[in-house]
Amino acid sequence: MISNRPTWLSRRISRLILGSAILAGACRNDLVEGSIGSAGGSAGSVGGGGGGLAAGGSSSASPVILTGLGGASGSSGGGGAAGANGCADNASCPSGICIPLSSGTNVCTTTCGSTSDCLAGWNCGTMNGQSSSVCQCTPSPEICDGLDNDCNGIVDDLDVNNDGICDCIKIATVGNPGTHGTLDVFGTWIAGRASSGAVVSLGSQVLTADLITPFNIIVIEDIYLYGKGRAYTAAEAQVLSDWVNKGGGLITMTGYSSPPNDNANVNILLAPFGLSYGEVQILKKGASATTVPITEFVAHPITTGVTAVGVDNGYEVSGPASPDPQSNFTVYATGGGYRVGEAIQIGKGHVDVWGDEWITYNSEWVNHPDYQVPLFWTNTIKWLTVAGTCQVPIPIFIP
Repeated sequence: MISNRPTWLSRRISRLILGSAILAGACRNDLVEGSIGSAGGSAGSVGGGGGGLAAGGSSSASPVILTGLGGASGSSGGGGAAGANGCADNASCPSGICIPLSSGTNVCTTTCGSTSDCLAGWNCGTMNGQSSSVCQCTPSPEICDGLDNDCNGIVDDLDVNNDGICDCIKIATVGNPGTHGTLDVFGTWIAGRASSGAVVSLGSQVLTADLITPFNIIVIEDIYLYGKGRAYTAAEAQVLSDWVNKGGGLITMTGYSSPPNDNANVNILLAPFGLSYGEVQILKKGASATTVPITEFVAHPITTGVTAVGVDNGYEVSGPASPDPQSNFTVYATGGGYRVGEAIQIGKGHVDVWGDEWITYNSEWVNHPDYQVPLFWTNTIKWLTVAGTCQVPIPIFIP
């Protein structure tokens, strides 16, 4: 992690760490929950550790909830993360099975037929007092290796500096950074916090399953069709859709150029999700030369603690005409009567469509103590990341 914090942090005088480790399944589960700059690396340089979609597992085994894990998520110390609030007896667990860890605490688990039924890092085996084989775990310090080392039910939940970004997260950007501002604070911020994972610029490479599978999150930046970029295809959109359905987290931004072709490419990639951008620019900053503050938010994981972020010359976002009730489709941000932010669950993954790109520019991070851009991004990254993998507590910065 980088030691020099961005200037926005110096204006904060306290922070509160919310919550304990997210409760997740002792067995591998099918539940899903989850810049960004061009921070180095080529597509083939994804660093060591777990991450990617494989870390969440793909077994069809029924999920089981680990209850009462009170330890600090992401601790770099030894032993397990399970705390004193672990299960007291079998009746404490949905599965009816409470087992001891070598660290002296207890956790809920479930029966299994083989180790493939268990969360990565857990094993299936016999245990005294159990009539069937159960998933079990030996605690060790958490590292980025695609396993639940500390036996708290979350894979790769490492956050040594407690900054709210999982150290093991693997993020890719597609397209080019915007040119209406500089990106050093933004790019340095995310690259430093994902220190054990990877932030890789894919540029304009053709999107294939092999290329994008290693990543937890993909950020679509400037893929303007004419002048800078190339035409993306329906086949690439399908690859992206398949990746999201398996647990990938996608965020798109817009406003990098001018109509009528600003959104041609990004709308191709969004088509399989029933999402799109309009063609008329909205919310242009006025004579004050400052961005238009977006302050109308509904309750959503992305908006927790956020009261304002800025936009300029963006585009309204549109969601599916008849969203699946299971998709949890939400218009989470509006301004001036326009939809500015939409979020939807697609299969096991998530898509966030933001109607502007100024959340990547230094001016919004450095010159606006009234905006919560770092918190907005921290919330977004966590929401985009698959459940049970790389989930760490988010600090709330109080001005």
